[in-house]
Amino acid sequence: MIESWMRIGSVTFLMAFSSSLFISSRDGQWFRRLQRPHWLTFERLILIIWTIIFICGAWSAYMIWEQEAGTQKTWLLMTLYLLLEIVTIAYTPVMFWMQSLKVGTIIGGTGFVLSLILILTV
Repeated sequence: MIESWMRIGSVTFLMAFSSSLFISSRDGQWFRRLQRPHWLTFERLILIIWTIIFICGAWSAYMIWEQEAGTQKTWLLMTLYLLLEIVTIAYTPVMFWMQSLKVGTIIGGTGFVLSLILILTV
């Protein structure tokens, strides 16, 4: 039998890496041409930072699932976790397609609101 942590981790992993399928080299060129503030020195660490964030999110989902597996509240929380990950993953491809930092800010704000809902629901 597949353990719950394996299922949650697999979904997290597949969702996180699926976003790269929607990004073209032209989109990356647009992003690289943007001016960055002088204090933005951690850009190379972003992949590591987001990996840690997704691991923490998956671990949090696992802990919630193990507390009350299969209840209506747990399924609601799993749906919120998945929705938050979808919004988080959508940030880069959608911002690149629209070539708009304003769209990126809206998506980031949506993720923030979803995370607050998730925190308040737990």
